[in-house]
Amino acid sequence: MTEKVEEEFGKALKARCATRWKSNFIMGEHALQLDWDKVGLDKKYRLSPDHEVVLKHFVKITKPFQDAFMKLQRHHIPAICNVLPILFGLRIQLTNMIASGECMLLEKYSLELLALLEERFDKLEDDDLYLAAALQSGLQEAERN
Repeated sequence: MTEKVEEEFGKALKARCATRWKSNFIMGEHALQLDWDKVGLDKKYRLSPDHEVVLKHFVKITKPFQDAFMKLQRHHIPAICNVLPILFGLRIQLTNMIASGECMLLEKYSLELLALLEERFDKLEDDDLYLAAALQSGLQEAERN
């Protein structure tokens, strides 16, 4: 993830753990929430207004993914009937964000992320397992209500 942001803008937050994408989201979200005056960080080390805008866009684009993974973590070992509808929803949400122009600042990154989702769903929509998982998810939701 940070590679795409870095490719587009020449700078990116470095993740503490390269294998965990969400560390970038968490760092970005925390950086935006911190009161830098209270922390006492010298102004020369703070984000520039331009970088802050980029970071806000990054957090906005990746927040639905963070929310989805947090939801899946509640299941400990999520069943396919939980995973597929969530991933499908992420795909639709990202497509809508791109279409509405919400991702223009990080468009290249957003399109790459969408391409990764599309790649995984390309053949899946014609798969009986996908249909069964969607039906199972719908039945579980109906039982809860």
